[in-house]
Amino acid sequence: MAQNGMDALLGLESCENEPILTPGFIQPHGVLLAVEPSTLFIEQVSINSQPLLGLTPGELIGRTPAMFLGQRRFEGLAAAINQPGFETDVRTITVGPDQMPIECTSSSHRDSLLVELQLISGAHSLDLLDVSLSLHAPLARMERASNVDELLSIVAQEIRAISGFDRVMVYGFDDDWHGVVLVEDVADGIAVEFLGLRFPANDMPAQARNLYLLNTLRLIPDRDYVPVPIVDGRGNRSKLDLSRSELRSVSPVHIEYMRNIGVRATLTISVIVRGKLWGLIACHHKTPRRINHSVRSTCNFFAQMLSLKLTARIEHAELARRLDANERLGKFVAALESTQSLFEELHGTWAELLPLFEADAVLVRCPEGTALYGSSLDPAELRDVIAALRARSRGGIASCASLLTLEDEARRFAPEASGALYVGLSETDDSALVILRREKRSRVTWAGDPSKAVTREPNAARLSPRTSFAAWAELTRGQSLRWSADDLEKAASLRRQLIEWQRAHEKVRLLAHYDTLTELPNRRLLDEMLTRSLSEAATHNELVGLLFIDVDRFKRFNDRLGHAAGDRVLRHVAARISRTVRESDVVGRLGGDEFVVIMPGLSSRAVAECVAQRLVDQIWQPITGFEGHDLNVTLSIGISFFPADGATSDALLSSADAAMYRVKESGRSAWQSYNRTPADSSTSEPDHSSLIAGALDRGEIVAHFQPIVDLADGRLVTLEALARWNHPMNGLLGPSTFVPVAEESDLIVRLGEMILDSACRQLSRWRRISAPALRVAVNVSPRQLRDFGFVSAVQRTLERYNLPASALELDITEGMLAGEMSQTLDALRELAGRGVRIAIDDFGTGYSSLNHLRRLPVNALKIDRSFVGELRAPKTLDSGAAIVNAIVSIAKRLGLEVIAEGVETQAQLELLGGFGCDFAQGYHVGRPIRAAAYSRFSLSDSAAVPRRTGSAARALPALCGEFIPERPAPAIEALPR
Repeated sequence: MAQNGMDALLGLESCENEPILTPGFIQPHGVLLAVEPSTLFIEQVSINSQPLLGLTPGELIGRTPAMFLGQRRFEGLAAAINQPGFETDVRTITVGPDQMPIECTSSSHRDSLLVELQLISGAHSLDLLDVSLSLHAPLARMERASNVDELLSIVAQEIRAISGFDRVMVYGFDDDWHGVVLVEDVADGIAVEFLGLRFPANDMPAQARNLYLLNTLRLIPDRDYVPVPIVDGRGNRSKLDLSRSELRSVSPVHIEYMRNIGVRATLTISVIVRGKLWGLIACHHKTPRRINHSVRSTCNFFAQMLSLKLTARIEHAELARRLDANERLGKFVAALESTQSLFEELHGTWAELLPLFEADAVLVRCPEGTALYGSSLDPAELRDVIAALRARSRGGIASCASLLTLEDEARRFAPEASGALYVGLSETDDSALVILRREKRSRVTWAGDPSKAVTREPNAARLSPRTSFAAWAELTRGQSLRWSADDLEKAASLRRQLIEWQRAHEKVRLLAHYDTLTELPNRRLLDEMLTRSLSEAATHNELVGLLFIDVDRFKRFNDRLGHAAGDRVLRHVAARISRTVRESDVVGRLGGDEFVVIMPGLSSRAVAECVAQRLVDQIWQPITGFEGHDLNVTLSIGISFFPADGATSDALLSSADAAMYRVKESGRSAWQSYNRTPADSSTSEPDHSSLIAGALDRGEIVAHFQPIVDLADGRLVTLEALARWNHPMNGLLGPSTFVPVAEESDLIVRLGEMILDSACRQLSRWRRISAPALRVAVNVSPRQLRDFGFVSAVQRTLERYNLPASALELDITEGMLAGEMSQTLDALRELAGRGVRIAIDDFGTGYSSLNHLRRLPVNALKIDRSFVGELRAPKTLDSGAAIVNAIVSIAKRLGLEVIAEGVETQAQLELLGGFGCDFAQGYHVGRPIRAAAYSRFSLSDSAAVPRRTGSAARALPALCGEFIPERPAPAIEALPR
């Protein structure tokens, strides 16, 4: 735990890079020789060889160890190192002029064979026979130990008795490598206690921990030693890897640490559990102390026995916890079986997770919504930290004991949620479970202030060991109980089981709502989707189309080729229908050979009819691969439209079905829209076109105007003229009530001319009074464009009201671009040549405009409201944003302006501005209202709309104060004469 600031950062980095041994040097209580493993020639020697061996480095280098080991012992060493898996060999020999007894230890690591020699005389020793006889009692005590603390205490007592050191501590690591003294055994007269004190992780950097795995025992007999260099035959400093050397010289920083803690000699033994450094047995002595190999190996034996006992206990405890967790998780998942969604069960079954994770709250986020159990926090407050956890998750799991490390704003809710365990539940969306723990304030007692001073050196900076190890208390705040490896394992198991549950639930849902043969929505789901589409269409006065499709003479496929071939034909038909319709359309199978296509948000009947024709053309292509035969399939398609042909799903299906049977009667392989014949109607039923003609005669159909604003500065630039029927009995009716009927007769031309005249007349008045740059947009039907007098009519209208051609924008739909376009193109080119602006309305819902954009004299594209609407819901935000971005990109490359329709929220407005959209239109910007309401306000550039895009919509309700709500459109046959 380092101090704050740049100095601490530099120091900690230096600490991790600090060598924990002094390369090229050993401690002076022994001699080291480096032997080439294949030839066994000595290559390097420590310079203190003569006092111990009676031979100088020069006399040793280039020869074999046989010169001081003797031939028999040398041959034994040579045989040992050639054994597979050789690591260490220990022998007692007598060498030198005085025939002194010496311990000879050989070790192999990487490409080096090290021979280390240490004097036995003067070292604390044990008789190996006495040791072996005295091991039974402590081992039996270890076997009977009732808990881990008792086990550790037995080991500490035995190692102190064997080694004779003043203090023996067993020191355990946590997940962050902070350590704590778990047990301590001290000699009489040792006043300072370390029991229960914590030591920071930077006391032992990562490279030190790695060395403790390679060399499990290290002795420093006297901290005040003078390092002895190792030299090669040329007198150069050694570059040996001393990772396995017992004699290796330690870092000056470590010597400084020993001096500050008041220790002259140390013995450190690793406790390794399942390949990981679990802890250390640290032995301290106030005076220099050497111990021989029998003492070292006996101490190491007890450490190894401790490792085995700990491994067994840990694995037993983990197995018990795992079994308990699996049982609880199994019950939890089983309790979800009767539910329809994870969201539904938040306030019931989720509570059972809290004790399993020692948690206080749980947040669940799924497509149905976000909710929080066990806390009063608003789930929105956790949004940023959850996003950060998701970003750092691995395998769908992430944990954090202090959310302050992820987000500064987490401070405000730290008492309620300081730690979080993130469990991702999907790879395709942000569904997740987040288990929360409250803040756990705790008092941690360190062995001295863990903050360390930074010592700056010429080319680096390092942390200096602290000078005091007296107890130092720290109060921790802003963090929860730490998440353990067990918690992460339980979270991973929970994730697997919940994902399995979701897959099983999805499979059940598919079986209930989707056709098993074609994987299309079945009759049940189609009815739900059609009902929902009709409800939304009634709210927004939209047109919905329904295609009822029947495979012609399907029975012959089953009869001739068998039911398996018939099923293959149905799958083929389903695939071709799905590829041919619009992306926003819904394709389903009613059963047998009957299919349905729901087409929401139509701009006109022509769009549905164009798709139907394309289906008839596409399905005719032969199906190959039927035992050498090519099959030709044809379709009969009936089309009905909401609201004219039915106000309910059943009525609409019935109308489309009737139209389909008329196609059958007419010869099949065609389509037909529903149209009531006199035989279908009662004698008292009114003629639809006569109702609309009467409304036009009486002036009941009028123009309302909807604003279009510039997203760059919020200016009002255009008003779109929209037809409304001010019906004396039913109130204000939207265009879906009467425009489809008018399009089936010549009335659409008369209606279009009336709206064009009204729009230009009103625009002329506004431009004279206060808005000289204002434009008006008018929708044009396909029949108007095909009328040879249309261009002249537009020109006469502009001249009548003294308007420049640039003040008028004509909106055409993608649907009218299908089929024969020559006359349409001629009219558009002539109008554009005179300066009239042309915009493609409902862009993205048709299929042919991309092929014609280069040929059309177009100024702007209007993004269909269905794509803008997808920017409202999180589930469709990504797909909606991708489509809008694509349309904007296409438009910009072609030099066209982009207008977004159907903007209903501030969030949509801001997103569209970010995407580079030029203009916006919709209820959030302003609703369609009558001209008189606008006339009460200034429409000048500076007054109509604020300059900032984000606030544009907030000022527009003043313009819409006279708004008269449109009523849901009734079926036209229900209207009185």
